[in-house]
Amino acid sequence: MIYVISNHDARWLDFDRNPAIDEKTRLPYNLAETPPAHLTATSRLSPDFNELSEVHGVSLCALCRAQ
Repeated sequence: MIYVISNHDARWLDFDRNPAIDEKTRLPYNLAETPPAHLTATSRLSPDFNELSEVHGVSLCALCRAQ
């Protein structure tokens, strides 16, 4: 369980290294303004990552997203 909590946002690291850029500001989007296509694609990756190491990982991540 600690592993899952510690790696809750593990797959965001790849996105953070190469973020989507807001054409208006020429800066990376903040979380509240990130286009849904980027959010949904990245949000699916952390449960996949955690499921590889922790049987309950995907359930915990799914519960968190449902909140």
